[in-house]
Amino acid sequence: MIKTKHILPTFLSIIFMSQISISYAQSEEDVPIANQEQYSAEPDSEAVPASDFAKRVLHDEVKEAETLDALAILKIAIKECDNGNGQACYDKGQLIQNGVGEVDQEEDNSPSINQDSIAELADEATLQAEIRAAYEAGCRLRHMASCTRLAFRMEKGIGGPRDQDAAYILYNGLCKNGDSWSCTRMGYNLFRSASQKNGAQHDIVLQESALHDDESAESLYARSREFFTLGCEYRNGSACYYLGMMQGDGTGGDQNPSDARKNYSAACKLGYGRGCHALSIAYRTGFGGNANMILALSYMNEACKQGYEPACHSE
Repeated sequence: MIKTKHILPTFLSIIFMSQISISYAQSEEDVPIANQEQYSAEPDSEAVPASDFAKRVLHDEVKEAETLDALAILKIAIKECDNGNGQACYDKGQLIQNGVGEVDQEEDNSPSINQDSIAELADEATLQAEIRAAYEAGCRLRHMASCTRLAFRMEKGIGGPRDQDAAYILYNGLCKNGDSWSCTRMGYNLFRSASQKNGAQHDIVLQESALHDDESAESLYARSREFFTLGCEYRNGSACYYLGMMQGDGTGGDQNPSDARKNYSAACKLGYGRGCHALSIAYRTGFGGNANMILALSYMNEACKQGYEPACHSE
């Protein structure tokens, strides 16, 4: 049984006061391991698909969960995490994270602790360490969403030391087990590393992993394309867009405008606005197929509706 490290005695005394009885799934088979939900956020955002915390915690008691105090739910989650339930560890980390207020997701329907209230329990650095410890405990219990959160925090140095090599290995394993966001993140990082080797500048500063030191830019681009291919197959809209981009200009493999257009379309259907924008341009210019100005305008409008701001000002 894995025990999480509790940092604040006062924090824990509050957490364990609750007498509310909530049942978690007790068997490994009952705990969701892979997250197959559609997700299309930018790959540099901390991104596990948004989901209803209460539904995961209460399972068959969803309606009751909607009226429960978020802190009371957290009390049960911490107890169950200490009892070896990976889903509970994830729930613990997510609820504290929502209370801290730095979660970066497209949509988040989770109950949250008032930020002022949770700030009274601990300083932010301590809470960030507690969040990371919760995700690490969940990951050790083979809970995939916990591992995804942990990998991002290891990569960025949130709540503990920065360890990009360990994050890289974790992303790789998660991708092989069907986690679309990890595939996309791997592809994105490899693409950035390759571009840095070529002297390109980007809006995100990524220190090169030691695992990339002896690899050529061409090899990194090729592997990036492979990971974007997997991410797209797992229905990640941003992965489909980046795959299309690489197919369109021949980066990391053969140039294939027709496939590029298909993947822009897939990205758009999955809710990734940049994919709609790219598809609009393809229809306007005839890239990868016939030109169609009506469809070009339609997809430009769709890109704007999906929140891609440049499309809203396109002429």
